[in-house]
Amino acid sequence: MPLPPEVHRPTSAFLSAIDASAPGLVEGLYLCGSLGFGEFVPGRSDIDFVSVSAERPDRAALTALAAAQETVRREYARPFFHGFHAVRADLAGLRRLLHRGRQAGRPVHDR
Repeated sequence: MPLPPEVHRPTSAFLSAIDASAPGLVEGLYLCGSLGFGEFVPGRSDIDFVSVSAERPDRAALTALAAAQETVRREYARPFFHGFHAVRADLAGLRRLLHRGRQAGRPVHDR
């Protein structure tokens, strides 16, 4: 399913900005929230994302990620573009943790 233009433009701008300042840092950009559930409403929804890197970013990479997000915020005020940056290995560890919790019949969160 193609992305709505109001989503494609900011996500492309983010990827272009990060690739220009830190080539290869972001390996994947996953859209979640209303986009992930097919419930995106133009003019009302925001863009929730998770960007994934192979390695833990150093200070320069963190600065590049922040600058790329700021570029999107400056160029595209709406929809809001926000999310978090994760390391692939950390996400894999989370997946294993959730899987173990389900197998044991336990809740997978602490509340």
